[in-house]
Amino acid sequence: MFKNYFKIAFRTLRRHTGYAFINIFGLAVGMACCVLILLFVRSELSYDRYHENADRIYRVVRETTSEDGITKSARSQVPMGPTLKTEFPEVEEVVRFWRGFQPVLRHEDTVFRESGLYFADPGVFEVFSFDFRAGDPQTALTTPGSVVLAASLARKYFGDEDPMGKTFAYDGYPAGSLDLTVTGVLDDLPSNTHLAFEALVSLEGVETERDNFGSSKPIWTYVLLPEGTPPERLESKLPDFVDRHLSSPTYSSVMHLEPITDLHLYTGYEGGFKPKSDIAYLYLFGAIGFFILLLACINFINLSTARSLKRAREVGMRKVLGAYRGQLVGQFLGEAFLFCGLALVLALLLVEAMLPVFNNLFGQALTLSYLYDGFLLWALPALLFVVGGVSGLYPALFLSRFQPTTALKGRFLSSAAGAPLRKSLVVFQFAISVVLIIGTLTVYQQLSYLSQKNLGFDKEQVVVMPYSPQEDVLRETLLQHPEVLSVSVSQRVPVNTINGDGRPVLPDGFEENVSVESYIIDDTFLETYGMTLLAGRNLSSELASDSSAFLINEAAVRRFGWGSLQEALGKNILWSNGPTEGPVVGVVQDFHLGSMHEEIPPLVFHMRSGEQWWRTFISAKIRPGDVSGTLAFLEETWRMHTPDGAYDYFFIDDSFEQLHRADARFGTIIGYFAGLAILIACLGLFGLAAFTAEQRTKEVGVRKVLGASVPGVVLLLSKDFARLVLVALVVAGPVAYFAMSRWLDDFAYRVDLGVGTFVLAGGLALLIAVLTVSYQAIKAALADPVKSLRYE
Repeated sequence: MFKNYFKIAFRTLRRHTGYAFINIFGLAVGMACCVLILLFVRSELSYDRYHENADRIYRVVRETTSEDGITKSARSQVPMGPTLKTEFPEVEEVVRFWRGFQPVLRHEDTVFRESGLYFADPGVFEVFSFDFRAGDPQTALTTPGSVVLAASLARKYFGDEDPMGKTFAYDGYPAGSLDLTVTGVLDDLPSNTHLAFEALVSLEGVETERDNFGSSKPIWTYVLLPEGTPPERLESKLPDFVDRHLSSPTYSSVMHLEPITDLHLYTGYEGGFKPKSDIAYLYLFGAIGFFILLLACINFINLSTARSLKRAREVGMRKVLGAYRGQLVGQFLGEAFLFCGLALVLALLLVEAMLPVFNNLFGQALTLSYLYDGFLLWALPALLFVVGGVSGLYPALFLSRFQPTTALKGRFLSSAAGAPLRKSLVVFQFAISVVLIIGTLTVYQQLSYLSQKNLGFDKEQVVVMPYSPQEDVLRETLLQHPEVLSVSVSQRVPVNTINGDGRPVLPDGFEENVSVESYIIDDTFLETYGMTLLAGRNLSSELASDSSAFLINEAAVRRFGWGSLQEALGKNILWSNGPTEGPVVGVVQDFHLGSMHEEIPPLVFHMRSGEQWWRTFISAKIRPGDVSGTLAFLEETWRMHTPDGAYDYFFIDDSFEQLHRADARFGTIIGYFAGLAILIACLGLFGLAAFTAEQRTKEVGVRKVLGASVPGVVLLLSKDFARLVLVALVVAGPVAYFAMSRWLDDFAYRVDLGVGTFVLAGGLALLIAVLTVSYQAIKAALADPVKSLRYE
C-alpha cells in the first residue's frame, strides 16, 4: 500500500513539475531557516553549561541607588572575593578575573598589546572547566608571575615550539613590570561562553588596591557554593556584608548572586566580559523562524486546495472502486511527506551553503554533524514529521471528503472550494512579510539617523594611538607633517569604552557629591576633536592655575542647576573629594561619550599637569587625502620614539560603528528574514495566480472576443490578489508599530515612527505582489482567444 502511495506521489511530481518546484523550494527555504535558527537557539541556551560545576557557580553583582538613578554593575572591588571567602562558610571557592589595562607583552623581538590578558586567582581551574593541552591545572597559577596561555596566543608568540617554561616581559596595570613564565596551555575558549580571555596571569603577589573597597575595577568575582547549598542562604547574609564594607551616605547598595548559566541571556547587569545578549532576541528569532516555516506550509496548503479540481475526478473514481477515506488521506499525506522529504534534503544543502554567512553574522561557530550530533538525529526527523503533518493534513482531509457523484460530474467550482481559507492564508503570509519589511525600514532609518546625527564633535579622520612617554618630541615631529592637523594627549576618547572614568564631584551649592563622567585632557583636545566652546575659554597649559580649573558640558550645567551657561562660569567644583578644587572656566557643547542608547551624562574636563598615570591615548587629526601614507608616517614616528612599545591604532568613526554593530547586525538579520518571507509568499502567490489564470481561461477568451483590452484583463485577474494584500497591510500595521516602538525605546536618541514608513512598506509589498501576479495575468491576457475557447 505504501509503495503504491509513493508511486502515485512520484507520478504527480513528474507530471506537475512547476507546482512541485514551488512547493519543494518554498518548503526547503522555510526548513533551512528553521534548522539554522534551531542550531542558533541551541548554541545560545548552552552558554557556560559545559563547566562541571556550572550549577554551583555564581557571579557577584551589585545594584546601586543614588540621586542619579539605579546603576547595575557586574564589576566589583579588588578585596571583595577574598573577604567573601573569609567571612562566609557558604563560599567554597572564590575566583576573580581582573582585566589588564592595555598590557604589553614582550618576548625577544616580538611585542604586542594584548587586550585578552587577565589576572586570575589560582583556584580558577578548580571552579571552571577548561581543557588543558599542557601543564597542571592544580598548580598552573599558584606561583607569582605564572601565566596560562590559550593555544592561539601560544602559537602567535612561539609558533610550533613548546611554550612551556618560556618567559615574557609584562608591562601594564595592575602589576606594573613583571616577568611571566608559561606554566600551562589551554584550548581556545569555545564560542558558547560569556568569558573572554587569551591569557591568565596569577593574581598571587599583586598588591594593587588589595584593601580598597571604595573603587570598582574591571574585576569580576565568582563564588563556588558547596553542593546542596542554595544561593539564597548566602544572599540573605549579603546586606550585612554591604553595611560592613560598602556603605555610603550618598548611595545604597544591594548585592546579588547570578547563576553563571544565566549571564548570557538573562543578566540585567552591565560591564561583563562580552556584550550580553537577551532572551527576547531568542524569542524573536525563534518566532521569525516559525513564521517563515509556516509561510512555506501555507503555500503547500493553498496550492493543494486550489488544485482540488484536478484531483476531484481521481478521488471520485477511487471511491467508486472501493477506496476508503482513510486510504485517500494516507495517499495525500504520503505525497506531502515525499515533498517534505525532498525539501529537507534541499534545505540541508542550503544550510551548508549559508552556514559561513550565518556564523559570520552572528559571531557563532555552528556546524552540522549528522551522525554524531544527537540533537540533529532527533530534530531533523521531528521537523520532517511536523512539516509534513502541518502542510499535508488539511489538503488530505479536504480532498478525501469529495462525494463520488459530485466529483465525477464536476458540479463544484475549485475556485470556490476552500477559497475563504486560501484568502485568509494569503493575508496572513503578506501580513508577516509587511511586518518584517517595516522592521527592516525602521532599523535602516535609525542606523541612518545615527550615522548622520551631529555627535557634538568631529569623528572623521581622527586616528588614536597608544600613549608614548616621549610625547613632547613625538607631538612636535607629528605636527611637522603637512597631513597632520592637530595632536592631543588624553585619558579617554569619545564613543569608546576603553578607560571609562566616573567620579563623584561636589559642585557649588551641593552638600553631597554628584556623579559625573571625567575626562583628563590637554589644551589641544577640543581642537583635535572639533568640539565647540559655548561659553568661557579653553584650558591652557600656559596657565599654572588651570591645573585646578575645569571645563564642563551643557548636561553638567543642567544637572548642577546653575542656570545659564554664563552663570556657570566661575562656579567651583571639588573633584573626587579633593585635593583638586577650582573654578569652571568654560562650557563645552554636549557630545556623545558612548552609544545612542545612552543619554549624554554630566561631564567634567580637567588637566593633571605633571602627572603621567592618566595619559592613555594620543589622538591625531589628519587630512582626508593620502590616508595610507599618513598612517604609515604615524606608525613609523611612534615606533621611532617608542622602540619598546607595542603599536596599534583605531579611527574614532570605526569605534562609533563598533558601538552600534549589534544594531546593524539586527537590521541585517531582519532584512534577510524579510526577503525570505517575501520570496516564500510570492512563490505561493505565483502558483495561485497561475492556477487562477488556468481556471479562467475560457472566461478570458470570451471577454477578449467581446472586446476586452489586455490591461482590462490583467486588472481583472490581479485585483482580487491586490485586495488581499491591502487587507494584510491593515493587519500588519498595528503589529509592526508596537514591535518597532519597543525596539526604538532602547535608544535615548531615535527616529519617530512616521506614516511614511508604513506607506512605503505597504507600497513595496503591493508592488511585489502585483508584479508576481501580473506575469500570469499578462500571459493569460495575451493568449489567442480562439485557442482559449477551444480549451476543455
